[in-house]
Amino acid sequence: MENAEVTEKGKMREIAQLLSALFLLVVGCSGNHESLTPAPLPYYLNGTFRVHPTASLIAAATGPRNKGEQYRVSLFDFEGKHLYSRTTTRSTPMRIVWSSTGRSLFYLDEENRLLRFSLHEHAVRLELEEEVDLDESLRVFELIAHGEDLFVVGTTQIMVFSELDDFNIYRVEDKLFSGVEAHPILHDRVEDSGTIIDAVPIGKNDSRWILGSSCCLYAADLAKSTVEQIYSREGGDPLIVDFTYGAGIVFVLTSEPALWKLPLGKGNHVLSYMTPLPEQGRGIVLTDRNLVWIGHARKAAFSTTRNGNTEALDQMRYPDPNALASHENRVFLLGFDAKVYMYSPDSPQE
Repeated sequence: MENAEVTEKGKMREIAQLLSALFLLVVGCSGNHESLTPAPLPYYLNGTFRVHPTASLIAAATGPRNKGEQYRVSLFDFEGKHLYSRTTTRSTPMRIVWSSTGRSLFYLDEENRLLRFSLHEHAVRLELEEEVDLDESLRVFELIAHGEDLFVVGTTQIMVFSELDDFNIYRVEDKLFSGVEAHPILHDRVEDSGTIIDAVPIGKNDSRWILGSSCCLYAADLAKSTVEQIYSREGGDPLIVDFTYGAGIVFVLTSEPALWKLPLGKGNHVLSYMTPLPEQGRGIVLTDRNLVWIGHARKAAFSTTRNGNTEALDQMRYPDPNALASHENRVFLLGFDAKVYMYSPDSPQE
């Protein structure tokens, strides 16, 4: 009788240990384990480093710990301190965007898998609310948001040459039993636009966005379901590499390499030359005093003032930048090491 009792206790202990092991496995697979940290980036990522619209938070897609493992989405504060990470998918991250309210973070990978996370109200934590596949016939260029609504800029047409690409803007809508559907909001697609390379909001909680390809710039209004072409490249003009917006002006990095500007307003929109640059740029953000951009080789970041003076940022303090984001007079640089560095033009380099 005594031996039977011991055997029974042993079985209960084994069951308890098994349940505990299963629990730890589930927690680890959910990507919510407190010890999870950002992993270095394997290569350049575009459109996956975003400042929260209302809180002092930055979201970034970061690399898998080992080849073939899941990528991660990480949260940092404005001092660059890592706050939280969780796993996403094994496919390369393509775009992330916060909703205008900041309650949701949308994440898209190269296989058109869309993840929607909600930001916890009382903790720095992302909860996975939805994971769906967008229509495989939809080639997505950009994610943009207004309120809690998500839109994608993309095309269903396959062109031989990227400069012949067209686009429409699609509202992503939840269906009760069939995941999501993407419905075009423009009456006619925009033809011969070229592949859209970036989308920049005109203001916070604004329905207007600047969209651009290597040859054209557009002003889109999500609330009105309209798109207006504001610039089209002509024969001798340089290619558009990237752009940003602020104070009524679109600042454009070109292939020359140079910096140009395009004032927005009523009447003609004329792209005018600002200053030459020491090398071709990639990624650009604006502060009150200057523009910060990444050199094409992605080994250094540069600062260009409004009057055309350009200098490289200290590579010891801002090593090997992968992506840029900005908030007011602060610029955040995400390194290939998955660390965030903060730069301000008000703090002179030592």
